[in-house]
Amino acid sequence: MLQLTDYLGMGLALLAAVCWGCYILLNRAVGRGLPGLEGSAAASAVSGALYLPVGALVLWQHPPTPAALACALAR
Repeated sequence: MLQLTDYLGMGLALLAAVCWGCYILLNRAVGRGLPGLEGSAAASAVSGALYLPVGALVLWQHPPTPAALACALAR
């Protein structure tokens, strides 16, 4: 029997697939207009800018613990 979390997980997986496909199409479209690696860099910048609010919201709601920050700095 499927639970609500199963549907949520499937929905998020589909959303991730759509976002990945959009990233690939954006990278291809920008790559045609810019020479060399500039197209990939521009597409990555747009992708990062779109993800920044999501990351900020997650960090606001769930701030990292000192132990997590220490582990991140150790790597």
